[in-house]
This record gives sequence, structure tokens and C-alpha cells, in this order.
Amino acid sequence: MNESKHPGPKLFHWVDAMKTMGMFFIIYGHLFSYGYSYVYAFNVPVFFILSGFLFKEGQPASVFWHKVWWQLVVPMLAISVLNNTYLIVNDWLHHRLDSSRFLFPVGLLTGQHRFLEVCWFIYTLVLLKVISFYIHGNGFRVLLAVVFLVAAYMLAPVIRLHDWRNAALCVLLAYPFFVMGHLVKAGGFAQRALPWWACVIGMILSFAALSFIVRANGDVFLYRFIFGNDLVLCLLGGLAGTTTLFFVSKLLDFPAGWIRTLAVGSVVTLGFHRYLIVFYRHFFDKNPFDFLVAFIILLIFIPVIRFCIRHVPWLVGNRK
Repeated sequence: MNESKHPGPKLFHWVDAMKTMGMFFIIYGHLFSYGYSYVYAFNVPVFFILSGFLFKEGQPASVFWHKVWWQLVVPMLAISVLNNTYLIVNDWLHHRLDSSRFLFPVGLLTGQHRFLEVCWFIYTLVLLKVISFYIHGNGFRVLLAVVFLVAAYMLAPVIRLHDWRNAALCVLLAYPFFVMGHLVKAGGFAQRALPWWACVIGMILSFAALSFIVRANGDVFLYRFIFGNDLVLCLLGGLAGTTTLFFVSKLLDFPAGWIRTLAVGSVVTLGFHRYLIVFYRHFFDKNPFDFLVAFIILLIFIPVIRFCIRHVPWLVGNRK
């Protein structure tokens, strides 16, 4: 694990590992099994923080919009259309067709969670990238993050009262995590080689902090604008969980092949893993094997992603 000799490949090596672990915890979180409160504290923030870390400044507008369109918007539209079509057909077959489902185009454009479902995260991420592209300087980004947090705190009671599950509103909670990742990159700490003992100590301390924060803060569901008992603890919980995964990814020497595949196709896994969960839950209730089942579901997507890369590359954002 000598990153100093090969900084480029190793950088993406641990990032791919974090993405893969993040997808595992997304799947496990959707099983709502044992310890889901711990998982929901960080399984979405880890991707916002990673996205902030990977965000590139100074690129031409044409390049930026081309990447946003093909890597995020097109997969989001495709997955959302497929999922909504499935729901319409399923409702029709069971004689319970809801005509409001045909408002899908309007709901999608306005960020309604009902139509985006698991793709709400991608919608929010697009907005985060656009904001960061047009706001220059970390000082201004931090200031905007603080403004968003104040707005989130003030609007939360109304949003929860009316149950407004909207991906655009989630920007208020997600942008501070995005800025965290960008600041970490600017600090240069994450790119350095770390001795194994430092990774072990960091992992233990981070997980201990996560455990304490979850017990103090309670459940977090960002898509429902629920950040627990305290907004600051919500931010710290997301950071603690992400830091735990960071040290794990730095500690272990993951092989490149299947880890890279899962990282590249994370949007496909995000978009369709719920079908496997529904199928599994049809036969089994919550049980101690759910952790293993989540890992199996993740592995199932390896051939699916490879098929998409070869035959429908636009569904994985033209990544390889």
C-alpha cells in the first residue's frame, strides 16, 4: 500500500473502495435491518462528501455540462422512466392504477421523490455540482453552506409537517457535506500515504464517534428532511461514518477488478437494487443474515454493470 510511488492509481483505488462500501451500506440500509440507524447516519453523506472531494475546478463550461448530462442526468432519466413504467404497469395489473403517475415528467423536473425514488440522490447531486461550478472560492462555499444550514433548520418543521419529499430541498442538507469533501481535498490529507497503525486508530476513533453521535442524535433520513435531534450532530455523524470508511479503504489493499466495476456502475446498483430487496423480503423478514444478503445483492450487480458498460454505456454514464 505504498501510495507515494503511484499516487494517481492509488488515489482512485481507495475512492473506488469507498464507493463500493458506500453502495453496500445503501443496500443494507434499505433492508431496514439491525443497526440501520447507524447506517443511515452516513450511507448517503459519504457519497456527497466523496463527490465534493472529486469535484474538479477550472474546467470549461462545455466539459462540465457534458459530464453532468451524460454521467448523471441521462442515467437518472433512464432509471426513473424504467422504474415509473414498472409501477404504472404493476398498478394496472392489480387494478389500482393511479392517474397521478402520468404527471411523471412534471414530478421529475421538480424533484419530487415519489417519481425519482432512489434517484433523488442523483438529482440533488446535479444541483450541488452546478452550484459549486458557479461559486468560486472555498470561503464563499463555506458561507453558502452555513446559509443553507440555517435555512434547513428554519424550514424543517414545515417540510416535515407537509412531508415534502423533494430532492431540490435536500440540497440544503447535502451541500455542507459536499463542501466538507472539497475542503478535505484542498487540505491534501486524504491523498497522503498512511501507516497501517494510523488507519487502525483512525478507524476505531471514527467508529466510536459515530456510535456516540447516533445514540445522541437518533434516526437520520435526509430525503425526508429528518436530521435527528440536532443538525450539527447530523453533520458530525455523516463525517464520522465517512471517515470510518476512509480509514478502512486506506487500510485494506482491495483488488482492482470487481471493486472498480462496482464503483463505476454505482448508479445502476442504486437504481435497481430495490427490486431484489422486495423479492427477498417477500420470503424473509428481518434476520441476522441480512448483512450477508446485502453483500450478495451487491455482487449480483457485477455482471449487470459489465453488461451495461458493453451494451448500454449511457446507463452507467459512459464510464469504463
